[in-house]
Amino acid sequence: MNNAHNHRIICAAALSKRDVSKETELKLKKLFESGHSPASALDTIKYDLQEQEEDNYWFVAADRSVCPDRDYCYHLYYKIFKEAYGAKGGEEMFMDLQSRLEQYNEEQGEVQQSGEMAFIDSTGNCDRQNHRLFLLLTHCSAGGLRLGVLVTTSESQQTISAALHLLTSILPREAFFGRQEKGPKVIMTDDCLTLRNSLRALYPDSTCVLCIFHLAQAMWRWLWSSHHGVLKGHRPQLMRSFQGLIYAESPASLEKLYMALTEDPVAKGHPQFLRHLAEVYARREEWAICLQSGLPTRGHHTNNFAEGAMRVLKDKVLHSLKAYNITQLVDFVHTRLEAHYIRQFTDVANNREDAMSFSVSSSTGVDRYLVSMDIGFCSCPEGVSGHCCKHQETNETIGEVGDNWRQLTQLEKDLDVWVEGLKASDSRLQRNISFGEFVIAFGVYRDILCQAYPERREEMDSYLATMANFSQCYGGTLFYEYHLSFSAKSANESP
Repeated sequence: MNNAHNHRIICAAALSKRDVSKETELKLKKLFESGHSPASALDTIKYDLQEQEEDNYWFVAADRSVCPDRDYCYHLYYKIFKEAYGAKGGEEMFMDLQSRLEQYNEEQGEVQQSGEMAFIDSTGNCDRQNHRLFLLLTHCSAGGLRLGVLVTTSESQQTISAALHLLTSILPREAFFGRQEKGPKVIMTDDCLTLRNSLRALYPDSTCVLCIFHLAQAMWRWLWSSHHGVLKGHRPQLMRSFQGLIYAESPASLEKLYMALTEDPVAKGHPQFLRHLAEVYARREEWAICLQSGLPTRGHHTNNFAEGAMRVLKDKVLHSLKAYNITQLVDFVHTRLEAHYIRQFTDVANNREDAMSFSVSSSTGVDRYLVSMDIGFCSCPEGVSGHCCKHQETNETIGEVGDNWRQLTQLEKDLDVWVEGLKASDSRLQRNISFGEFVIAFGVYRDILCQAYPERREEMDSYLATMANFSQCYGGTLFYEYHLSFSAKSANESP
């Protein structure tokens, strides 16, 4: 015997069969402990190899001992979590789950906004048993602040009611900023009947309102459903009319717009739409903004905080994977999701400014508004409900801040004059652009705006979708002419 291989051993096919080295396995374990998923951990190892080996990377990457395959990463990932979290189910899992919940529920705090308004939403496909996970949040200067988490086996009213009662049983006496069993003054959800009925039964003193984005989305889907027989050319018009009801300025205007819509010849041609509209209008106290002026919504009419929290949970906590079992899901909420909020609030706290109250004049100079930064309030029409307005960004009565604002205002005026002159001298800015060019330009504007005001992304996306429907229905550049007219009107109506 000469102990020689009868095949090539220095080739990709042979190197791919090697056992993963202990050093590589240790690297994977450390990456998993740091919160990486199997896919992201493997990408990190490949990136490090590419940085280390440079031009020789193509050869080293074929060696399974230093660059494992994806199947091995997933196998090791679930093997580690099986040791850490026990079995997928059974009595052992529930005993471990109970100990983790007791530790988690010891952490409690007191938040003023929790007594004003709460947001609640649910998601599924978070673990292998497909439990439903509900997040209860409130708003603050740093975004959504988590108040509680519910994990249920279904979305039935009986199950949700039982989960809410269990949550209430462990809340401190100061829950919801002293309101205790009364719950928050306002609760926003999507149009889930079982969830809303459960909340009304538990908190009868709370006002349940609908997210206007989900409401408009549901109406748009209803219009596009072939079962309802709405003509394609009539859908955008009916949708715009319905949106006018949502944003009506007063109860009288709301009623007037509704009567006008019911008498509209296009709407009359679709009796099924009128019946559906009547059903939705009967619940107008839940979604009409003009009927919510006395509620402490602080300008929040969409469930963006809950949607953002679900995005964080799916992408940054679970890394688009399912948890091994419910114990791991609870542990991730307790550790990874908690760590995310700690980082987020720390970043906001490091740039915190002192609270103050002052008086600000309107852009026309006719009116003056009282601004109180400590409670996030302005007496202007936009900020009276607590929504952040432009008057809260300036202070004309205190030294340097007011001077800087006046300098910025003058700079903006000079810039407007320069831009108008540029438009008049450049023929390219006088033409009507195509819809493709509009999508590119509006996308850049939306991304820049949403960096400062992320809560407006859904509004921008909805407007872009409206322009797309307008362009598809009427063709040509009529959509752009409407956009210019709408933009000019909106600018003139700004306070």
